[in-house]
Amino acid sequence: MVFCAAVVRCDTLILLFTFGLTLLISKEVTIQRAIRIGLVSAAVSILLTVPLDSLLWQRLLWPEAEVLLFNTVENKSSDYGVSPWHWYALKALPKGLLLTLPLVPLSSLRLPQYIANGGRKKTYLWDLEGMPFLLPVIAFVGLYSILPHKEIRFILIAFPMFNVMSAKALANIHHVREIYRKESSTRVSFWLLELIHVATVLSLLFSLLGSLLFVHVSRANYPGGDALMMLSRELELSPNDLSDQVDIFVDVASAMTGVSLFGQRYLQNISSRRVNIIKGGYENEHEHRIDLKEGKFDYLLLETPASRLDTNGGINGYDLINIASGHPRINLASLSIETSDCIYILKKRGKV
Repeated sequence: MVFCAAVVRCDTLILLFTFGLTLLISKEVTIQRAIRIGLVSAAVSILLTVPLDSLLWQRLLWPEAEVLLFNTVENKSSDYGVSPWHWYALKALPKGLLLTLPLVPLSSLRLPQYIANGGRKKTYLWDLEGMPFLLPVIAFVGLYSILPHKEIRFILIAFPMFNVMSAKALANIHHVREIYRKESSTRVSFWLLELIHVATVLSLLFSLLGSLLFVHVSRANYPGGDALMMLSRELELSPNDLSDQVDIFVDVASAMTGVSLFGQRYLQNISSRRVNIIKGGYENEHEHRIDLKEGKFDYLLLETPASRLDTNGGINGYDLINIASGHPRINLASLSIETSDCIYILKKRGKV
C-alpha cells in the first residue's frame, strides 16, 4: 500500500492511514514495526519512481508528490469544481455499487440467523467479524469527503472492500437459508428467508445489468477525444498549404474529456506538417489568455455554447466544421441514450 501511494495513486495514503490505524488499535502491528516497514517501503518506492519519471519528463520529478501538493495542500483541485460534503455517500457510492450497496450493512448483522431461529433462541444481532475491514474504507470515504473537489474515481480503491462485505452478507444469507430452511420454527420465518435470498440474488443481477448499461452509456462520455479524432480526419483529408505547422488550441473541457497524449501522437503521425497543440488550463504553466480575434490558431476545440456562434456558424473569425456530442443520459420514456452538443471544432476562416 505504501508503494501504491508513492508510485500509483497518492490518495492511497488516506487508506493506508485508516488501515494502519486499525492495525495499531488491534495490536496486530507495533508502532516501531509500522514505521520501519513504512520507511523502507517508501524509500524503495521513491528510488524506483523518481529516476524513471524524471528521465521521462526531463526534470526532477516525483509525480505523486506533485499531485498531493496540488490537490490537497494547495487545494487547487477545487478550481475544477466542488461538490457538497455528502456527495460520495449520497451520489458516488449508490451509483458505483448500485443494488449491492444495501448488502454492505447486512454484512455486520446476523439478521438471517435471527429470522431462522424464529425467536426461539437468543441470537446476538451484530456480527463484528468484518469491522476491521469495513471501518477503514468508511473512514477513507469520510476523510476524502472533506476535500471540496470530488470525483468517483478518487474512491474507486474502496469499492473492492465494499464488494467483499456485500459478498460476505450474501454468503451468510445463502448459508443460513440452506441450513435452516427445514428447521425454521414457522412458515413466516421460512418465507422471510426465501424472500431475502431472492432479493439479494436479484440485486446482483440488476447491478450487473446496470453496470453493463453504464459501460455502454460511458462510451459517449469523452467528447474531447471524439473531437480530436474528427480533427484528425479533417487534417488527413485536407490539402496541404504552404505552412509547415498546424496550431491547435484545446480548452479545458476538451482536455478533460479525452484529448489524450495518445490521440495527439496519432494526430501528429497522420499529418505531414508539425502539429503544435496548446492547452488551456487552470495551472499557471498552462494558462494562456487567448484572444481569438488575433487568429493565432488554425483550429480550435472549444466548449462553446451555440449562442456564441455568429450568423455564419462560426466565432471570431473561425468557421464551425464539426461538433462532438457528449453528456449522455438515459431517456426512460423512449428507452434510448441521448446526448447533447459538447465540443465545437472550429477552423480559421479562409484557411484551405
